[in-house]
Amino acid sequence: MLAGTGKTFLTSMVIDHVQDVLKSAPNHEGFAFFYCNRNEESRRQPLSVLQSYVRQLSTVTSNPEHMQAKLRKLCNEMEQKGSDLSFNTCRQLILESVNLYPKTTLVVDALDECEPESRWQLVRMIEDLLLQSERPLKVFISSRPDGDIRDCFLSRPSIQIQATDNQHDIEKFVNEQIDKPRQWGKVSASLRRDIVKIVLDRCNGM
Repeated sequence: MLAGTGKTFLTSMVIDHVQDVLKSAPNHEGFAFFYCNRNEESRRQPLSVLQSYVRQLSTVTSNPEHMQAKLRKLCNEMEQKGSDLSFNTCRQLILESVNLYPKTTLVVDALDECEPESRWQLVRMIEDLLLQSERPLKVFISSRPDGDIRDCFLSRPSIQIQATDNQHDIEKFVNEQIDKPRQWGKVSASLRRDIVKIVLDRCNGM
């Protein structure tokens, strides 16, 4: 997905849908998500993604106050050994968590905004989880098609969204705005066409 095509909006809809389903699900599936942001240090580091996953997977969506007993025990053991939440420690905890649930879903929004020099670690970790998890694991990733990211997921199902795919929605939105009551009254058909055309020509699908 290119810039401005609605990656984060679509991802948030996916997250909301999964959360709504799991809140009423009786079988306590695992779920974790993360929004990357290149403008925030804490949201562009791969380790931040993993630490957030560990925290979210330690509880179930339908009962966020209850920590998984097995995971609590593993955390206590690691703490006694002096282990901090390093990349490898988080990876191990996430794998343990994934294997606790009947099914797990992980979401990463804007992977391209993760630190370019180190995001390969996150991609490799996700690939390892998909290979090593003993139970079903689904991963949803939104990203611009940066070369390194595109190459990593060539063998995985993907959907591309171009900025031009938004043109119809933008046209509908502009027309709705024109139809709202304004001080200058009704807009003529020719002026309406000019406004819509100029907006569509210059917005680049954003």
